[in-house]
Amino acid sequence: MSEAQTIESVSHFVEVLASGETNRREHLDGNVSSGTFYRGQADVSWLLSPSLYRSGLFPKERALISEIQRIRPEEFESGSRFDRLVKMQHYGLPTRLLDVTINPLVALYFACEAEERDGSVFVFRNLPVFWQHNYAVRLIMLYAFEFAGPKVDVGRFIEVALRDPIVSAHFADSDSLARTATHYLTEVPVMAVRPSLSNQRIAQQQGAFLVFGMTLGERSVSTNPGTVGRVYLDLQPIPATRNPENLWHASAEYRIPAANKLGMRRTLRHLGVTRSRLFPELEHQAAFVRDTFMAQLLDARDLDGGTEDSLDGGSHGA
Repeated sequence: MSEAQTIESVSHFVEVLASGETNRREHLDGNVSSGTFYRGQADVSWLLSPSLYRSGLFPKERALISEIQRIRPEEFESGSRFDRLVKMQHYGLPTRLLDVTINPLVALYFACEAEERDGSVFVFRNLPVFWQHNYAVRLIMLYAFEFAGPKVDVGRFIEVALRDPIVSAHFADSDSLARTATHYLTEVPVMAVRPSLSNQRIAQQQGAFLVFGMTLGERSVSTNPGTVGRVYLDLQPIPATRNPENLWHASAEYRIPAANKLGMRRTLRHLGVTRSRLFPELEHQAAFVRDTFMAQLLDARDLDGGTEDSLDGGSHGA
């Protein structure tokens, strides 16, 4: 992993990103596309890992999903499995989804939280993009909702997967589907998925998700009388990492020093990148009103004290 470049201001951040535009491509079509995604983390020590994995609840994925659907069935009666998982994530259930955005200034905003610690912005360039109706996404969602657990019965998984008309339209036989499903389940660290704009927060944040994959612990063949000959896969979460290149080779990290965060947040506020814009829910609107007036008080104190505080975090070096 190459050393993270330090960002001094919002203008410096934009300049650095613009200088790398020749290495960025955007390609969209109806199946698999490519795009660049950003993630801001307020603490440089945080790992790139979804809440389900970092909480230690990976073995309970299917149970978590089943229980929230049991408790509030009316909330999850419609929509694809992916839509439902996004909604679960929105309300705080640990999932295998990691929030990203296609807007670098949104990522910078999140990196500038927690002003006492350095933050990071991660950039994933030209990452393959899957639409949520893609068969590969549907295979991962089938696993999460119906098969997640200690071991996966491959034959049973393929049998159920072939009932999905979108999956079956791409595969003529169960053997080819088994090979493809194993690839996406155990050999692809992350899949970038652009969701439907099912809630205002996703739209405001120009959000997308990295769907985390798994690794293959072991492959076993049953010798039990009732299941003899059945193949089982033991799937484990991919290891947590701070290195974005472990998730996608064309990645980079930018360091946001704690000392520069306040100035950057002021600039972002003038650019319209605010908590009120990114979090449209009422409780966040109230917090924004409070913080706006608190910021005015701080600005007034700075003026009274005769301090000169750059709204852009200071100039950057060469």
